[in-house]
Amino acid sequence: MSSVFARLPSYQFFAIIVAGVLALYAMGYFDPVPEQSDDPSGTYLYYGPEGETRPAPGATAAEQAAAATALANSDYFGALAIGPGGRQGVWTGARKPELARAYALALCGDDCRVVAERLPLHRDPSRSEPVLTRAMAQGIATRSMLSEGTVAVGGANAWGADFLGKRRRSAGFMRDAAEDCEARRATEPLADTPLSEPCRVLRVTGIEDLRPRPQLYPAAFTIAPTEIAPATRSHVIHLAGGPKLWLQPYLPKGLHGTHAANGGDGGETVREAGWPEAGREIALLFCETQRRPSEGPCAVTHMNVPVEKMEGVLPVPPDVYSAFQHWQATKGPGAFALSPYGVWGSSHDMPDASAAIQRAADWCWYHSRRTWVYRKVNDAFLDPAIPCRIIAIRDR
Repeated sequence: MSSVFARLPSYQFFAIIVAGVLALYAMGYFDPVPEQSDDPSGTYLYYGPEGETRPAPGATAAEQAAAATALANSDYFGALAIGPGGRQGVWTGARKPELARAYALALCGDDCRVVAERLPLHRDPSRSEPVLTRAMAQGIATRSMLSEGTVAVGGANAWGADFLGKRRRSAGFMRDAAEDCEARRATEPLADTPLSEPCRVLRVTGIEDLRPRPQLYPAAFTIAPTEIAPATRSHVIHLAGGPKLWLQPYLPKGLHGTHAANGGDGGETVREAGWPEAGREIALLFCETQRRPSEGPCAVTHMNVPVEKMEGVLPVPPDVYSAFQHWQATKGPGAFALSPYGVWGSSHDMPDASAAIQRAADWCWYHSRRTWVYRKVNDAFLDPAIPCRIIAIRDR
């Protein structure tokens, strides 16, 4: 290798060195490193999205009713403070219960007290590790976290993250995390008060998922009788208003596949889906969780649609239609279910239609869990919660 450089003219050799330095600078290696906090690196806990409202000791019936309304279905950690004259302060989505209480009291004003809190449903009070809120979990886990990464936290709800694999934590990536966190902190109502702490850069070495193991069956479903037909040919179309992409390999390859982008670096492709709406919802969810605060909202830019016009029916891939025809040839009460991830499940020879529907849904989700896109949804702590569709039922 040295002999190669020896044969280069001096100006070319100098140009190579300069180019390498500029590349390292662009990656952040020579940028000032954001100040690290004293918090140790380590594992974050995730309890899942479910929460519960707990009244404080001594809360009156009226205060408990107010808390049930103010904190209903909100993200943890949250708190409701009530003061004289009916004043209220509500804060939700904080990463610590202490922050939720402090912000709720500050919003309420003088002589207020916390009458209820919103906590993770399965919280273990004995665990002292930092907790991922739902927003943090969605945003952090969609990055490629192969070893460790950086996360910035500040204010009550603000966060920023960059996970780029094993020990690739340059100053530039850390700066991006801090900038995103500060952008979110600036939108908090109390950002200009001493209560709101500036964002600090931390390290995450792992995420411990403390959600209860989900019950696989009986699976959720929706009954939507639908006439289907095979789409023998499909192609990708660019939707009006969406940016065009030159990275063609990343466009959807299968029927109802969808690409969503935000006009910046963020974007996600669902290669195949069971029906158009499912592809849109999953792609938009992936895209939104990866979107930086400085970027615009996500929008669907490309879809994979049938070449031929197919009015009044749901187009499906030939293999799905072949499975449907095979099911039609079976006997006894049965059902055919279509998954939002492009696979299916069926049943036959069941005791009755109700049992047939449930068995088809169970098989539909069994096959869904084996698909790559569904595993990605779980790995990213995301759940679009789109049930399988029962598109055909035979009651005898």
